[in-house]
Amino acid sequence: MTHGMVLGKFMPPHAGHVYLCEFARRWVDELTIVVGSTAAEPIPGAQRVAWMRELCPFDRVVHLANENPQ
Repeated sequence: MTHGMVLGKFMPPHAGHVYLCEFARRWVDELTIVVGSTAAEPIPGAQRVAWMRELCPFDRVVHLANENPQ
């Protein structure tokens, strides 16, 4: 079984992000989408996670908050 990962801020998610996830999904059995965020960003990370879960319902979407220093 293969597992892939797509990492991004998705601020906001757009058609290019969806295409990237669909492309990645073709090459793996399972795909995890990691949404990175910090408290200083104008769109809350939780909102972006919800958007990505709606756009990519067959993938695992996880939130990585305040872990990626700029």
